[in-house]
Amino acid sequence: MRRVRTTARYQPCPKCGIPCGIEPGENTCPACGYKWMAIMPQEGPQTVFLGLASVDIIVYGGAAGSGKTWALLLDPVRDFEDPDFRGTLFRRKSVELTLAGGLWDESHKIYPHLTGKATASPTHRWVFPGGASLAMTHLNMEDDKYSHQGAQNAWQGWDELTHFSEAQFWYLQSRGRSVSGVHVRTRATTNPDGGSWVKKMLAPWVDDTYPDKANRNGEVRWLVRIEESEGQDAQYHYFRRREDAVAFAKEAHHLSDEDAEYAIKSVAFVEAELADNVILKRTNPGYLANLLTLPKVERQRLLYRDWNVLTDTFFDEWKPNLEDGRPWHVIPADAVPRGCNYYIGSDWGFKDPCAHYLIAVLSGGRKIVCREVYASRVKTREQGDAIIRMMQQTGWTDGPGKAIGLKLDQATVCAGFDVFARRLRSDGSYDEPIVQTWWDMGLNVVSAGRDPLNRADNMRSHLADWGPDEGWEDGRPGLQVMDCCPNLIRTIGLLKSDPNNSEVVNTTLEDHAFDAVGHVLTSAPATPQPPRKERSRPDRALEEEIEELERQEREEVRGPEVYVM
Repeated sequence: MRRVRTTARYQPCPKCGIPCGIEPGENTCPACGYKWMAIMPQEGPQTVFLGLASVDIIVYGGAAGSGKTWALLLDPVRDFEDPDFRGTLFRRKSVELTLAGGLWDESHKIYPHLTGKATASPTHRWVFPGGASLAMTHLNMEDDKYSHQGAQNAWQGWDELTHFSEAQFWYLQSRGRSVSGVHVRTRATTNPDGGSWVKKMLAPWVDDTYPDKANRNGEVRWLVRIEESEGQDAQYHYFRRREDAVAFAKEAHHLSDEDAEYAIKSVAFVEAELADNVILKRTNPGYLANLLTLPKVERQRLLYRDWNVLTDTFFDEWKPNLEDGRPWHVIPADAVPRGCNYYIGSDWGFKDPCAHYLIAVLSGGRKIVCREVYASRVKTREQGDAIIRMMQQTGWTDGPGKAIGLKLDQATVCAGFDVFARRLRSDGSYDEPIVQTWWDMGLNVVSAGRDPLNRADNMRSHLADWGPDEGWEDGRPGLQVMDCCPNLIRTIGLLKSDPNNSEVVNTTLEDHAFDAVGHVLTSAPATPQPPRKERSRPDRALEEEIEELERQEREEVRGPEVYVM
């Protein structure tokens, strides 16, 4: 058997020379029966993934059985002839490396044909004749990332990226170095997980609420990542053009022109489904049945590549759309409804994002979240200016070119207790509270209290179905959000319970948008109006008969009325 490294789909038989169609893995010449091994990707997502050689970070994701492992193992092959090439392939748990069908197992179907030699102690590693090597290791514990401080990896592979922490992944990006001129790059695979940090990193490709969607078939975007402290509210800023990313990085990180050129990363996401793995479908046609028998959540993720389905969420009631695609909690952006009571839900922040929402309260108590301000490192007065601009963006007009906005006294700002607290200076004196700045600007700010249980209960009651109303004959929730509020839509479904109190939200998560809206729900509550169940005429007649019998019994117990003059 002879090995062949190629991307062509037709190759002359190494023995008889007759052209024959080839595919990844073992091939047999139909003319002479000669067997030979082709090291190549399947057509489709694998080819796209391997074709983006110059991109810094690529994630190959989607359905189970879509060929992710083979694609990940093939990517470093192009550099195995470089004697100085060093690469590391990570799995979260050590036991996962050697599972049947796992990385170590599958690598033995490829690398021996490239004259690689395997060693399993002290580290699982492939070494090639020229000196190139590829290690396979684990990051069981969070601090295991520090054991790679001195590494110089030109290539990093991450199998099942959602199993790793965000801090592990980005810390080890700093270990990406090359001494041979090989392009330093990172490749990863993943299945969808709507509750993981990976969805935030891949938002342009997988988050349906992202305002500037990217093509999942490998469209490249430029990333500037900003993180104030490790693991806390990292912000991912994506750009279509490299020069725009460089300009943003220069300003955000206060860099020189030269340094800003190297402060950005090119990123792409390639999506694959089971149908793309033609070889698996032919050799194991029952694999589809295995996926179809999974519970609903796992089936949506592993078969249908659904990044929106969640488990263990605090607000189980939250669903942007109904199963038939009709809007439910998320509705198209439009003008702010007229003739309502208006509130601003406000959660002040500086390092953590601030969150401010314009909310219209309809008759009957239903509420629509209409506009959003969500940003980090914005000063108090600038937040006040942003709130005022948001109030002016109602979408109302009074003739051509005459925009009408809310006046300052037309909306009540409901803020958390922290903006009312006086801040202690180092000299023992006190600063005026944050709210004073907003009062001076003319905003009507009131305290929304500090009861997280009440805030959570009000959110749950508003997410419920309050019954039909005009235009919503089949029912309508008590709270709806216009799709111009992407951060509220993105984060509300990711919230989980506090580990020490299952009745309140875990405040270590990104809860700023929930807090802001919750302040309004707490300050302007309304009693939900569940759908009324129509009763049949016999039911009503029976109830009237029971009520009459109960009245007669009360009369008999009480006896006749006696009047004393």
